[in-house]
Amino acid sequence: MSGSSASAPSEQEISLAATVLRRLEPGFLPVELFLEITRLCAMPIIELVPLRKHNGQTEVLLFRRAADDPNWPNALHTPGTVVRATDVSDGFSVPLSRLYSEELLTQPENEPVFVDVKLHRSNRGTEFAAVLYVDLTGTVAPTGEWRPSEQLPEDLVASQRTFIDKAVELFEKEQQS
Repeated sequence: MSGSSASAPSEQEISLAATVLRRLEPGFLPVELFLEITRLCAMPIIELVPLRKHNGQTEVLLFRRAADDPNWPNALHTPGTVVRATDVSDGFSVPLSRLYSEELLTQPENEPVFVDVKLHRSNRGTEFAAVLYVDLTGTVAPTGEWRPSEQLPEDLVASQRTFIDKAVELFEKEQQS
């Protein structure tokens, strides 16, 4: 049930949905439920912008989403993850570890640098994003595509363009000091 054309759920349907949700363990959600919850609630996410200085130019490491991705099929994107209820730790070490092991496929030598927080709408729904960048200069990335920050591709997830630009600006300032 999506959009405003569907009729409002009955009290019985709401009760049934709540009963089913109570049976789920916190953490990774089944995709069908995840997509509906992200439509209804602002999701906390971490966006990680991998950057490097290469031949005097700042480059961004981008990854291609799957062809069957429900929101951004075949689009390029920076690594990101939803913060799960089970990610409670000292800071953001658990979701960052997930990004390093599942998307970057490498453990950066440098700590990530805070860029911004962003409350915005994406194809998936409303997101409250903590944006960080990580300097991968000198790191061999086993996957992804390095792209010049001045020439971001047209098939980039549109909602990421502004925070990538801000991450690049901060990275370049840091490189100059």
